[in-house]
Amino acid sequence: RLANNSLYGNTLTGGATDEGILFKLSTTTFAFTKIIDFSGTTSGSFPHASLAKATNGLLYGTATEGGANSGGTVFQVDPQTDIFTKLWDFSNVTSGRFPFATLMQANNGKLYGTTSQGGTSDRGTVFEYNITTKTLTKQVDFENGIEGEAPRGNLMRATNAKIYGGTAFGGTYGFGTLFECDPNVAGGAFKKKIDFDGINTGDRPVYAPVEVNGKLYGTTEMGGANDKGVLYAYDLINGSFIKKIDFDGTEKGQQPMGLLKAPNNKLYGMTTLGGKNGKGVIYEFDPALDSFAKKVDFNASENGASPYGNLILASNGKIYGLTSYADAAHKGTLFEYDYVNNMITKRVDFGGTAGNGYVPTGDLVEAPNGKLYGLTNQGGAEDMGTIFEYDPITSNYALKFSFNGNSNGGSPYGSLTLSSNGKLYGLTTVGGTIDLGTVFEYNYDDTV
Repeated sequence: RLANNSLYGNTLTGGATDEGILFKLSTTTFAFTKIIDFSGTTSGSFPHASLAKATNGLLYGTATEGGANSGGTVFQVDPQTDIFTKLWDFSNVTSGRFPFATLMQANNGKLYGTTSQGGTSDRGTVFEYNITTKTLTKQVDFENGIEGEAPRGNLMRATNAKIYGGTAFGGTYGFGTLFECDPNVAGGAFKKKIDFDGINTGDRPVYAPVEVNGKLYGTTEMGGANDKGVLYAYDLINGSFIKKIDFDGTEKGQQPMGLLKAPNNKLYGMTTLGGKNGKGVIYEFDPALDSFAKKVDFNASENGASPYGNLILASNGKIYGLTSYADAAHKGTLFEYDYVNNMITKRVDFGGTAGNGYVPTGDLVEAPNGKLYGLTNQGGAEDMGTIFEYDPITSNYALKFSFNGNSNGGSPYGSLTLSSNGKLYGLTTVGGTIDLGTVFEYNYDDTV
């Protein structure tokens, strides 16, 4: 999280106690500062979630374990002073334990999050934290799994100002739930909206839904008539749920990922598997007509296979994405999809040479210069991964930086993040002074 010209973040492990640290990296001097070693009872341990910046300018986060009751903590850090304060100790029954998801601030100014266990039935909770009174209130008990179980995903705020989230497990049938909380009503006014039942409504609603014309559209990773996932719609006005699509393997693909809303108000998504070649598909769903169309069958050699990460809509009006499939001949691709003319074009074939790296990870990100940037986990001059650039206007691809596995890190993983200072930031999994990874800044107008 960027605040006061510095990036703030957590590490899951490491530090003096090997329970994680809170750090900042100056975007002007590049100085790295460890703010605190997470240390069990005093501060919490093993923070999984990202930090959230509230309207008061302070940063808030959770530690998944530790604290006075070994169930995790809520904490804040003031970016003006770098003072860390433990705000709350989760206490199993009364508030839940083991928070994983990033906190979100609702329009009432309060923070909301979930715990994966604890509460009355040890199935997890939804909680509210008041940043003014510094008090935490349990809003929801997932009781006996009937309301859902083990929520770990992030919450989303719809245009009706209500909060929606999912549980991957639990509910009446054990296949997850979609739930609603109203932050403007005392107690949160929790309502379980949908019981995913496997066949009729799907199984494992992992990805956050998107809103189109008053309806939430989402996918489940599994379930449906063919146990290969579904696409569903939930009407925010009348509360109706409709399974729109049963993914079926060959014709529609299987194991759908997240959805992208395009300017034509249609939704585009990918499946990791399935399709004519068993290597995934791109599909279109038109909410206005309730129509589904498979647009692309991935086939390895021509356009890639096993798509990875999310689709992005670039400023040129085209959709871009990555595939990660790797064998002796194929090391992943960068593709362009023209949804207006239904044309996919393989723009980059990651071949593992010093020219472009291979096995791309994470999502692409578009910089203010209109070019796309991403990471490969391997390849480059030292075979330790690369930063690459793709220009949608000229179709030119350029390797911008090869990681060396030492001073600047190696084997980057995840996505680049565009900061408000116009620079890109990311992480490597190895390398650096003690070979445990690095945080890096990339100035696309200059060099790393």
